[in-house]
Amino acid sequence: YDRPAGNVRMSAMLRSVTELSSRLRGFLRGLWSSPQFPDRARTRSAQVTNILAMTVFVMGLVYLGLARSMPALHLRGDWMVLCCVLSYLVPLFLIRVGRVHVGGTIVLGLFWMTGTVLAMTNGGITAPAATFYVILVLTAGLMSAGRAIFVVTGLCFVSLAAMVYLKKRGILPAAVLTPTDASRVISLSMLFVWILVMTRATLRQLDEALTNPETENEARKKTEVELRKIEAELRQLNLDLEERVATRTRELLTAKDEALSASRAKSEFLATMS
Repeated sequence: YDRPAGNVRMSAMLRSVTELSSRLRGFLRGLWSSPQFPDRARTRSAQVTNILAMTVFVMGLVYLGLARSMPALHLRGDWMVLCCVLSYLVPLFLIRVGRVHVGGTIVLGLFWMTGTVLAMTNGGITAPAATFYVILVLTAGLMSAGRAIFVVTGLCFVSLAAMVYLKKRGILPAAVLTPTDASRVISLSMLFVWILVMTRATLRQLDEALTNPETENEARKKTEVELRKIEAELRQLNLDLEERVATRTRELLTAKDEALSASRAKSEFLATMS
């Protein structure tokens, strides 16, 4: 009797685990997918903002996990990095409530601030975090269709020049951790992952941009066919209506002539009788 009861408990546990994993996948899928808007430019900006924020958030959690579990890698895992990672939840929330422009501006600002702070506290432009500026410039171009890329590029250039100047003047803060080959490899690996993700997103947007005109043309053709069909039906209805009006008019004229004939016959009969 104990074995069937154990099988039932095991089946119930497996169902619970399956349901929990399904909910978790749905939750992660909902976080990864960005909302859709009637404006295509707004939808594209929301997609890029969502992908960047989610990618940085996930890679930041992985980075913190490596820093905590493997101190020999000389990765930063302090509260500053944790705050930077958690701050990317703000633009994720904003784009889901429709504040796409604000969310995009915040995510670019957060990314610039993260790269600048980490670079300035780890040796300046030689720090692995300086590669964040490459990601920032490319993301600004994808997010705003080239409008903000010049501003972001100038800001990154000024930041790098400022770090060089501060280092020469001896004002740059001392490095929290000395970058090692392992830390540089990890930073470059994250850069490659980001390039892979954003390239995939860019190709998807290009595919949608090429597919949408075809879909619109098909929809326009279907609409034209339906309009022609409706126009033909209206034309036929007009012809039927004109024919019915003409038939009714003829019937009324015939009835009128018959009534006049009957009236004349009655008048003649009365005149004859009198």
